[in-house]
Amino acid sequence: MRPVVPEEVGDLLKWRPLMLFNRTLLGPAYIESIVSSSPALVTSQGGKALPLEVWDMIIDFSSCCPENHLYSLVRPRLLQTSTGGDELVCERYKRWSPFGNIKEIEEIEMYRFYLAHPDNLHHPNLDSTCPNPFYFSFPRFGSPCAIPTALLASKIKFLHLELTVPDVIKNLEDGYCTCCAGKHVFGSDFGLDSATKRWYSQLVAKWNRSPIYNATILGLCSFAAPGLWGAMNSLGAGGAQKPYLVNTGNALTFCLMIISCWFTSGIVKYVGIKGALVIGTIGFAPYSAGLYLNNRYGVEWLVIFGAACCGVSAGIFWAAEAAIAIGYPEPRNRGRLVAYWLSFTRLGQIMGGAINLGLNADRNEAGKVSYKVYLIFIALQALGPFVAFLLNKPSQVQRADGKKVDMSIHDHPWKEFKATTRTFLKKEFLLLIFWIGQGVYSESVFFTYIALWFSVRARALGSFVSGIVAVVAGNLLGVWLDQNQIALKKRARYAYAVIMTLQGGWWIWLTINVTKFKRDGPIYDWSDPGFGAAFGVFVFLVTGFQLNYNFAFFIIGQISNNSQETVRLSALLRGTESAWQALSYGLNALPIMATVGSTYLNFGIWAVAIFPAWLVIRQLGKAEGQANSDTDETVAVEKA
Repeated sequence: MRPVVPEEVGDLLKWRPLMLFNRTLLGPAYIESIVSSSPALVTSQGGKALPLEVWDMIIDFSSCCPENHLYSLVRPRLLQTSTGGDELVCERYKRWSPFGNIKEIEEIEMYRFYLAHPDNLHHPNLDSTCPNPFYFSFPRFGSPCAIPTALLASKIKFLHLELTVPDVIKNLEDGYCTCCAGKHVFGSDFGLDSATKRWYSQLVAKWNRSPIYNATILGLCSFAAPGLWGAMNSLGAGGAQKPYLVNTGNALTFCLMIISCWFTSGIVKYVGIKGALVIGTIGFAPYSAGLYLNNRYGVEWLVIFGAACCGVSAGIFWAAEAAIAIGYPEPRNRGRLVAYWLSFTRLGQIMGGAINLGLNADRNEAGKVSYKVYLIFIALQALGPFVAFLLNKPSQVQRADGKKVDMSIHDHPWKEFKATTRTFLKKEFLLLIFWIGQGVYSESVFFTYIALWFSVRARALGSFVSGIVAVVAGNLLGVWLDQNQIALKKRARYAYAVIMTLQGGWWIWLTINVTKFKRDGPIYDWSDPGFGAAFGVFVFLVTGFQLNYNFAFFIIGQISNNSQETVRLSALLRGTESAWQALSYGLNALPIMATVGSTYLNFGIWAVAIFPAWLVIRQLGKAEGQANSDTDETVAVEKA
């Protein structure tokens, strides 16, 4: 691209190409034109003039850091005369099909043509079906901008024409480029200048440095650690015949996780986010070993000891994996990659259900799960630390937008502890506490529910089916949250409304069921009448848990202002979840709470959480330039 000069304003009004307008540099250009033409007019308070050298330094400083400038795609419309002279009035484009999704060389040439001729629907010399990216039945324009033509003579160049595809991607689409990831679409025949070639070479990520690779490794760690932990709980009370001892152990686990989550950001300072993930995978195998010995030999002490080991390491793991899941992907892909990562957690549950269903398909009575299941789980969980070593360090990650990932912690651990506490006391986080609780308290409720009222093979079926449904629903939510052509506030509000409405309906259903079951004391098998009404709510509550989890990471990503705060908020999210789950598993160790009390309590927490959480949700997408948010407008978005 090249800067516009004053002499070609008349031609621009005839030709009417699309141009790149740097809104950040308009002010410096105005000051520079005054300083260069009439320096005597530039004075400070009291009539004292600053030296021209100082003004030049101010102008140069205001023009630096182009990656933080605000850009618009504009098109000349008319020339008007005001008191300050002639002004070029331009219409501001707010909608187009993303240039970053280009797949073919022919499309590159066509898009370049459409930038110069936005009214044309086809290239006169190219036989291509590539549609005009700016043609819509209902085009969307921002408020028009009036550019003084005299400023075009300034040495500060803020308006450019003869745009290329890389210019649009880099300046208007946050550098997002799906076609560059290993496809090398932009070759030498495209005629890129050396600076653009260097920029594109940075976008071509190695497969083992990409966010999707790291999401896969993180997912495998989640599968081996909390995924298989969840698999055992999805069998109902860790596969035990009665849920009370296991619920006590789980309560201890989550109590210790509150503490370890809080200190995770301080631990990250010394071992890094990757080291924290490795440490976090170590404690899950002892917990499974405790369940194995209890199941086979009736040993109880190792259940409690294993739960303690799990609590210390799992808090670090939870906080670290959340920070990685939020911080590694590009913002516009975060919803899908978070859903993809969380799918691995449910994969553990699905696999556990499948194994247990195969081993216990003929057991249509209440009881405990075969001990052989635990041996498989222990072996897989022991592999967790080795898988975690395959994760990239933040500095090694290569994102499609070209931005570096920095998740380092620089403060002393005590300062970091105090900073984490201050972050916890922020209004946005405090308003979310009950909303976080209504989502995660339910885990012990529905796992205890299936342990109390269903046969062994029905529990295994529940683990298998609910995991599949939860994965599908979670990924659909991720796709919705990444629909960047829809305004951020709409995505957030619609998702919140749907999740909370469904959750309310499921709590009504469960309340009716447990009230009846407390009176009648049934044990349901899949061959029994009424099994569907009793079983279906379990599947939907597991799905709701997955949706709440996914949406929680989306919210944290939106309210975080920097990478350090992302680590702190992730730790606080997992610590708060742990506190609620410690409470829920602790209370479910009491028979009355396990049967009906926790269902009633969780229903109440859901009702209390609706309004405070809404106060946070309604602010998402309102602030212009909101940190870590997706771009607010459209298909291909402006930095506005």
